[in-house]
Amino acid sequence: MTLTFCLSVAELAFAMAQSGNTEAAFGYWQTMLGDIAPEHFGDWMTAASHALVARDLLQMHPDGGYGELNADLRQVAQAIVRDLRTLRCHRLRQSPDGAVDRFVSLLFDENLMLAHWIEQRVVAMVQPIPTRGAAYSHVAAFIGVQTDNPFAAQSRVSQQWAWRSAFLRAMRSGGTTFGAYFLRSDPKRHWG
Repeated sequence: MTLTFCLSVAELAFAMAQSGNTEAAFGYWQTMLGDIAPEHFGDWMTAASHALVARDLLQMHPDGGYGELNADLRQVAQAIVRDLRTLRCHRLRQSPDGAVDRFVSLLFDENLMLAHWIEQRVVAMVQPIPTRGAAYSHVAAFIGVQTDNPFAAQSRVSQQWAWRSAFLRAMRSGGTTFGAYFLRSDPKRHWG
C-alpha cells in the first residue's frame, strides 16, 4: 500500500468507528478537536461518512446503511485502532495561541508502519511507511537529522538512547518546543 490519505479528523474518526472501535474513534475526535456536544456528534459523523462515500472510500447500501470501507483505508484505520506500538512526536510553534505546527505519530503494527500527522488543525494525514529506514527518515526529518538512521551501527539499546539524546537536543533548540515519547498499548509486547 502506497496511498497517502488526506482526511478530515472526523472522517478518520468515522473510519476508526467502522473498524470496530467507537470508543477509540471518540477519544481520537476529542483529542484532536476538543469536546463537542453529544447531540452534534451524530451530525458530524453523518457528514464525515457522506464525504467518504463521495470519495469512494466507503460503500453505502441502498437502504441507507453503510457497507465496507475501502480496503486500504480499513487496514490503516485498524492499525490506528490497535495501536500496538507508537512513537508520538509533537512540535509546537511559539505563538500566542499555542498553535500546533506539527504533530506526528509513527504507528508500528504487525505488518504495517504508518505516519500520521495533523495539518491545519483539522486535516488528518496518514501515510504508509514501506521500510524501517523510511520510518527513521520521518523522525530524522522531524528533528533535523539528515540521514535514514544515524545510529545504525549501534546496538538496539544504544540506538534508542541515541535517538532519545537527539530528541532532547531538538527540545532544547530555540523557537520550538519538541517532545517525543514511546507508547505501547500492551505492556507485554517488546519494542522493536
